[in-house]
Amino acid sequence: MQLDVKSKNVEFHGGRVLKSANDGALGAKKRAAGLVRVIMRRSLKRPRRKSLAEMPPVERQRFLALQRSARRKGLPAPKRPFANAKPGKPPFNDNDIIKRLIEFAVDGSDDFVIGARIFKKGTVGLLEHGGTARLPGFGGEPVQMKFRGNPFAWPALEAAAPKIPAVFKGMMR
Repeated sequence: MQLDVKSKNVEFHGGRVLKSANDGALGAKKRAAGLVRVIMRRSLKRPRRKSLAEMPPVERQRFLALQRSARRKGLPAPKRPFANAKPGKPPFNDNDIIKRLIEFAVDGSDDFVIGARIFKKGTVGLLEHGGTARLPGFGGEPVQMKFRGNPFAWPALEAAAPKIPAVFKGMMR
């Protein structure tokens, strides 16, 4: 059996294929990094107010004194302080500063970086890993502050991990 195969002169453009693959991979990396960033932002919830039972005695006395003072002066009752996030849970975000600081960057290699811009000597990084820092207080004097580690970046990456392969599925057109 003999087959007659006729073909036209076909050129293979390896450069175009590589460029298409690189462009598709870069776009897929941006979408994957954006997905992780959205999950990170959504994990930051608004804090709840502490109940009187949760307040330490000194804080409770100060709050009750403020409440009595406001009642005597005819002012609205003061609001209870915010509760702290439990260790291992994402930090609370009462004014959306942390959400606005979370960004991502993708370079031409195989890496993308998702995290917070530097803000007040890396306090957002301290929220993730914990530690101590000297930050300006109300009077302008530096105050030593302790941060517990409340991770929110790594859990966001773990939550996005099953969805990332689907992002890379149709990267070449």
